[in-house]
Amino acid sequence: MKKLLVCVLLLFALCFAGCDTYMTSLPHKMPEDFSFSLTFDFDGYYDSKSGVLKNGYNYDLNRECETTLIFTEEELQEIYSIFLEGSIDRWEEELTVNKSIPPSYVIEITFTANSQTEKVKIYGASHIGLDEWETGVRLGKAYYRIVDEYIKNTEEYKSLPPNQNWYDW
Repeated sequence: MKKLLVCVLLLFALCFAGCDTYMTSLPHKMPEDFSFSLTFDFDGYYDSKSGVLKNGYNYDLNRECETTLIFTEEELQEIYSIFLEGSIDRWEEELTVNKSIPPSYVIEITFTANSQTEKVKIYGASHIGLDEWETGVRLGKAYYRIVDEYIKNTEEYKSLPPNQNWYDW
């Protein structure tokens, strides 16, 4: 009886240790209705459904820093895979990643797949690296990879006039 109890407890412990509570439940194949939007920096915004890409205001030109960025199907599949790695569907709607950072901008991510929309607001991430995040690092890696490699690395983003909005910290 003791051996059976030990075996059951050992099996339970192994299962519990191997379970990832942040494992995604999304399908590996990108759904037809996949889309996302997110904010970055103080004024950055991108919406994959409309292609709207914004990054503030240019006072010299007296206009919004805005253009259109449309990803290919292959790029969208890659971005979807990155969201899967970040388990976008498993995070709380509001996440504070570092409580010691004074308030500044809020990262907002909206993700739609299979007619379901997930929204996440990330607080406390301004002006710090991922190594300073106290929680949500997996989501942060996915977010920064999408922003840095897929948005800021495009000709469309690079062609935007400089954002001349200034913020006091």
